[in-house]
Amino acid sequence: MSFSPLDFIRRRSRKYLRRGFGDALFQWKVSQYLLGYRLDEAGCVAERFAGMDVRYRFDSLPGRCVFLGGEYEEDDFGFCLDCLRGIETPVVVDAGANAGFHTIRWLKSRGDLRLLAVEANPETAALLRHNVLANNFEPRCQVYELALGDREGEVEFILSADDAFSSLIPNARVAEKRRVTVPMKTLDQLIQEAQLVRLDLIKIDVEGAELLVLSGAKNVISTFRPHI
Repeated sequence: MSFSPLDFIRRRSRKYLRRGFGDALFQWKVSQYLLGYRLDEAGCVAERFAGMDVRYRFDSLPGRCVFLGGEYEEDDFGFCLDCLRGIETPVVVDAGANAGFHTIRWLKSRGDLRLLAVEANPETAALLRHNVLANNFEPRCQVYELALGDREGEVEFILSADDAFSSLIPNARVAEKRRVTVPMKTLDQLIQEAQLVRLDLIKIDVEGAELLVLSGAKNVISTFRPHI
C-alpha cells in the first residue's frame, strides 16, 4: 500500500513512540492531533485508512496493524483480488469480517463488486456497519450480525479480550472476556435468503470454526464453485 509522506511519518512515529512510552501516550489530545487520529466516545480510533474513513479498536490485532503500520494482511487482500480478476460483477462473502478492513478495501478496489459481510461479535459488527456506511458502500454491501455454522438457531459465542480471536471455538491463546448468545445460520441459507444466483469468493476467518462454515455451505460450493 502506498502512503502520503505525512501518513508515512505519522505511522512510523506511532510505532516508535509506542516502543518508548507505551499505549497511554495515545490517549493524549495532543498525540491525537499530531499523529492524525482521534479517539471517539467509545475509545475507538477514528481516522483515515486507505483513503477511507474508518473506526476500529486499538486493542485488537487488526486495529494495531492498521494504527501502527497502516496496513493489514496485504498478501491476503491481494490474493483475493487476484481470484476475482476477469470476473464481471463478482459476488463475495466475507465470513468473520471483523471491522471490515478487507471488506471496504475490496469494495473500493472493485466498483462492480457485491459483498456479504458477516460478523458475529456484536461490538465488532457495529464497527463493521459503521465503516461500510461511512464510505457509502451500503448499496453494494450487506452486513449480517450473526455466526455462520452448520445449522440454524442460536449459539454461544465467545468474546475474547482481543476481538480478532472471538469465536464459536474456545481459544486458549487469548483471555476470554465473556460469552453471548448470537443467531447462527448456514451459508446455504444466507445465500438463498439474499437471492444470489452466483458466488465467486468465500473468505473465512472465524478462528477455528472454519469447518463449521464449510459444513453449512455444501450446496453453495457444489452449485457455484467459488474460490475459498
